Amino acid sequence: MATIAAATAARTASVAGTVTHFTNLANRNEELEAQLQQLRSSFNILQAFATPFVAVLICIIAIAAWRFA
Repeated sequence: MATIAAATAARTASVAGTVTHFTNLANRNEELEAQLQQLRSSFNILQAFATPFVAVLICIIAIAAWRFA
């Protein structure tokens, strides 16, 4: 009987450890998704400023090339 009780206790501990592990993974996944969303938001802001800047830079280069050609 003691062997069965010990095996049951070990199995219960193993299941509890697995549940804890998957809970930790789920929490980490949520943290990473939040960080990814912040990065996407930052990239969108950067892209909004970079696109007109690049357009102006291309115009300046084109005017300089035409002027000094």
